[in-house]
Amino acid sequence: MKTAACQYGIPSTAASDADRGRINMNDDYLTIGQMAELNHVSSQTLRLYDKKGLLSPAYQGESNGYRYYHVDQCERLDFIHTMK
Repeated sequence: MKTAACQYGIPSTAASDADRGRINMNDDYLTIGQMAELNHVSSQTLRLYDKKGLLSPAYQGESNGYRYYHVDQCERLDFIHTMK
């Protein structure tokens, strides 16, 4: 089952000005909060999945340490929940 983010795409507005030069803003990146909300999990759950090596962010901002997920990672998150 695909989430709305995976089916329809999300506008790429997640990165801060300092990080815009480091990731391609033509792609669809989400902050950890956006990823959590769209997939009905908590930010804390996403941090745990990162720590356990199940789902690492596509990019982590050098200037602020923020985690950015690509919308394609929604499918992996769906798989993790299915296997849980």
